[in-house]
Amino acid sequence: MAAGWRKLNVGVVGGGIGGMCVAIALRRAGHDVVIYERSDFAGEVGASVSCAANGTRWLHEWEIDVAKGDPVILKQLINRDWKTGEPVSEYSLDDYEERWGHVYNMFHRQYMHAMLKDSALDEEGKGKAAKLVVNHKVRLSLLLNLTLYTMRLTYHISAKPSIWRQTQSPSRTESPRPTISSSELMASALLSVALSASTPSVGSQTNSVSTATS
Repeated sequence: MAAGWRKLNVGVVGGGIGGMCVAIALRRAGHDVVIYERSDFAGEVGASVSCAANGTRWLHEWEIDVAKGDPVILKQLINRDWKTGEPVSEYSLDDYEERWGHVYNMFHRQYMHAMLKDSALDEEGKGKAAKLVVNHKVRLSLLLNLTLYTMRLTYHISAKPSIWRQTQSPSRTESPRPTISSSELMASALLSVALSASTPSVGSQTNSVSTATS
């Protein structure tokens, strides 16, 4: 381990997709993790979740058995008019893996969540298996303190120039882009989990419908 590293006991508020990802990253980093979830997952619902090459890369780096999520590999994007169903535009992804290094996966939310949960709680994975506590509600005051702490942590990390590594894009060498460190990703994920645990989801209506073909 790096100098100054120490094991932490971390509580993750919310056992959804974001919470499970945080738990996987933290357990693999050597920390002890407990996930607190207010439901028992009995009424899990959801639709398709897009996982592009950058997300698929993390799944492989975390050594997750992607096949457990029963993904559909995206080969073509078709935008359709939401009233008539007629195609508005089409975009082929035949060379997607060659260009970006990983395939574009589409998961059903329930299957993706189960896949991540298994990885977070599996005794055989890297690091100590996370613990899951269901039917557990976190006090609002504690949740607000966690949210504020995570916001300060994210700001503190992003304010350090050493955290941001300048990398060159192979196709546009004139415009360097920042790469976020794993520590900042963790902090951002914690903030996302904290906010999602306290904010009800709101549905939205769009003008078009995307159809994935495999």
